[in-house]
Amino acid sequence: PDGNPLGGDEGTITVSDGSTFSLGAGQHVTFEDLPYGTVFEVTEEPKAGWTQDSEGTSGTSGTLTDEPATAAFANTYAATGSATLEAVKTLDGQVPEEGRFSFGLRDATEGSATYGQVLQTVENDASGLVAFSPVSYSTADAGSTFTYQIFEIDTGEDGIRYDETIVTATVKVTDNGDGTLATEIAYSDPAGHDPTGNTFANRMERVELTVSKTVTNDDLSNLAESTQNAMFEFTISLRDSAGAPLTDVAGTAYG
Repeated sequence: PDGNPLGGDEGTITVSDGSTFSLGAGQHVTFEDLPYGTVFEVTEEPKAGWTQDSEGTSGTSGTLTDEPATAAFANTYAATGSATLEAVKTLDGQVPEEGRFSFGLRDATEGSATYGQVLQTVENDASGLVAFSPVSYSTADAGSTFTYQIFEIDTGEDGIRYDETIVTATVKVTDNGDGTLATEIAYSDPAGHDPTGNTFANRMERVELTVSKTVTNDDLSNLAESTQNAMFEFTISLRDSAGAPLTDVAGTAYG
């Protein structure tokens, strides 16, 4: 084979039956002065992320006769990885019931074939977590950064003030060198609603309830003071639209 010998210690490889040695891409080693009739077999140890290319691999075993033999190995590297983008949902500071709110994930990577398209829609889970299906990446994506937008979908539920925040999520993809890709996720909220950058906070619309009390007597002045100043007891039940009891609701008394 063509090529220049490697200098120094790297230029000498001494082997015996069963020995191992290493070669990098574009390198080769030639073992000279082997006896006629030598039976050889060269096998390549598996290496994470690399697969042997059958079309470029040949002559890995045989018997040496009159013509020189070449055992050729070709490999292809491939790496994969994924990123799971998430958000957090609250309603009046509490965890909403599962599936009550919907969210979209939009591709915001300049030059992407799906730029501007909504890639996924999901609903919040019972803990308030909004988790999209993993976004997959391949070898060609290594060294790139991808941008997405997370937004809440206004489904028109009565009494809800939907959060109009658009959260930007960036995913930096790097190669680990072992067939896997590392993904570094960062969230930013341009509206500054939450320091973590991926929280959506909804509120119920606020309305008033007034409870009033009157008596139909025209004049109570001739009656006992306890009758004139009688106080009446009331029991109130307050539950939200999902049936959960409301607590610590303050009211102002007049009169």
